[in-house]
Amino acid sequence: LPQRVWAPLALALENSLFDRGGLLNFFHDFIRQAVEQRYLKNAEERKQAHLRVVEHFASVEDFPVRKLDELPWQLQQAGTWQGLFDLLADLDFFEALYEKDEQEVAIYWAAVEAGSELKRTQAYKGVSKRGLHMLNWLALNFQDAGFLHEALELHEEAARVCRETDNLNSLSNSLGNQANILYAWGRLEEAMELHQEEERICRQLGNLDGLQACLGNQALILSDWGRLEEAMDLLKEVERICKQLGNLDGLQACLGNQANILCGWDRLEEAMALQEEKERLCKQLGNNEGLCICWVNQGAIYGKMGQPEKQIALLEDALALAREHKLHRLAAQIEAILKKKKPDGGAGAVSV
Repeated sequence: LPQRVWAPLALALENSLFDRGGLLNFFHDFIRQAVEQRYLKNAEERKQAHLRVVEHFASVEDFPVRKLDELPWQLQQAGTWQGLFDLLADLDFFEALYEKDEQEVAIYWAAVEAGSELKRTQAYKGVSKRGLHMLNWLALNFQDAGFLHEALELHEEAARVCRETDNLNSLSNSLGNQANILYAWGRLEEAMELHQEEERICRQLGNLDGLQACLGNQALILSDWGRLEEAMDLLKEVERICKQLGNLDGLQACLGNQANILCGWDRLEEAMALQEEKERLCKQLGNNEGLCICWVNQGAIYGKMGQPEKQIALLEDALALAREHKLHRLAAQIEAILKKKKPDGGAGAVSV
């Protein structure tokens, strides 16, 4: 606005506005509501208002923080999914937004996919030319969103680049992520082969944190194969490394998986002691997902002990916590266990 227009307006509104980091907002929500009722009476007027802001920020050169904040948000609020798709698919904008806050990229892609038939997997061609960090992030983003085939292709491309540049640290990460996808598909032999190469690299580099994660994943595969003694040996090494590093999150997962093996061996008191230590660590860390898993597995132990009422109570607590924190997949697993639960402790355990 020209100053001659803005100055008297700002003076008249002085007591009704406040400045938050250079952005003006209404001091009382009832004023905002009155303005909205006067100027934005329906969905179409609101959409057009968002699009006017889009038009302004689209004309701004480069990528200042305000543009990164406003442009995708305004497109999302307008429900202009093709526009938001095109914006996120622009590698220059994508990289700038990714460097500012990679989680925002994931949130906006989730909105596009929920509101339209468009998919993030259609957006990026030649992304490897932008650098290994972008390739790795997209691969993990696709993996977390459930696009496993596309994620695997990106991880494989990242591994190829790492081998060419002798980047062993990133190579070990890529191998581990590939293995996790193959494990999810039940291709255990291939997953184990990749994890073993990952292990060799981690030991060569002295990467103890990568090593503990790799050994823990190998232990899960060995458990699936019924080779429980070997799995327990690896988990004991993982426990030692996590304690050495002070990695409490890795430690809680390791203790829980040891407890599951002990439960299978009917060493129930030892299993419960480990689950209780896992519970303490999860509460300390604020790890609600780990805490849910812990309660489910404690319930399985109580089921084996012939105390189904305690099992049901823990399952219900775990389900309530999972729902509270929107852990949808885990909540579905817990619901399924509750439905199948038998008085003799037939409810299963959950591994991580």
